Amino acid sequence: MYKCPECSSTYTIEDHESGEICCGKCGFVIYERMLSKKPEWVGPEKREKLERTGDPVTYAIHDKGLSTKIDYRNRDALNRPISPYEKSKFDRLRKWQTRFRVKDRREKNLSIALQQIAKLNDNLNLPKNVLDTAALRYRTLLETNGNKCKQMEYLVGVSVYLASRECGYTRRLSEVAKATKKVLNIQDEGLHEVKRKIGKYYRYFIEVLGLNAPIQDPKFYVSRLADKLKVYGKTEETAYKILKVAREARLVSGKDPASVAGAAYYTASVITGEERPITNKDKEVSTKNAEKQTKKNHTRGYIRNSRCYRSYGKE
Repeated sequence: MYKCPECSSTYTIEDHESGEICCGKCGFVIYERMLSKKPEWVGPEKREKLERTGDPVTYAIHDKGLSTKIDYRNRDALNRPISPYEKSKFDRLRKWQTRFRVKDRREKNLSIALQQIAKLNDNLNLPKNVLDTAALRYRTLLETNGNKCKQMEYLVGVSVYLASRECGYTRRLSEVAKATKKVLNIQDEGLHEVKRKIGKYYRYFIEVLGLNAPIQDPKFYVSRLADKLKVYGKTEETAYKILKVAREARLVSGKDPASVAGAAYYTASVITGEERPITNKDKEVSTKNAEKQTKKNHTRGYIRNSRCYRSYGKE
């Protein structure tokens, strides 16, 4: 951070054309040799966006994206097609370059696992920060030799599940298990067994890496319910208020977040007059046994018998 020597202001303006940093208050030029971050050369096509350097370092690639890549376009520096002899030569170089990028069995394991993590991340519609977090968790486990005698497919599923919870995205264990079985083509085991093993490996991850299990907030499930079931905005707002007061009353501790969200939504629908029977669509979004579990939470008094229901109940 620059400070103006004239007026002592820290508000500055960067002029990348002239390479100057000026004070935004009095206009004094503080620095006049700022490094340019623009491309150093002009490409064959002006519309092509050329960067000063390559891709940033990422944990989602086994070599962090630092190795050299031979382009597949088979064109020279002037964008002209190369001869057939040169093309076959570069094909051989490209093949050996791909082989030498993976040096030992550990890097081969990491390379395959990171590819599977990327596929699973895309299937679950998770953003890039979840992908990077999942890759980092898998790398950490690999450094501690925690992957010995463990199946890679389940470690991949656990990495994505743990990363999604750490980054605040709601993906239930059943959703991750279903996507893992589909994307990684696990044929010899059923969905229930896949889910059980991912849960088992999740506890193993937490123990080996010394992490605190992230707790999911029920309010994220309320938004998913509202989106899937097309409820009124008033019902969703009431459900958020119920959850807020229930959290203050410590009624949601130790409860399944999806079940609590389902109970809050059901209670809000009763209050706003939008009450309707729990359907199979609710089961997909809210809980494994939505009709039983949600009504159980509602009638047992996790929310309804608390002061939050009395605050927002019918007159």
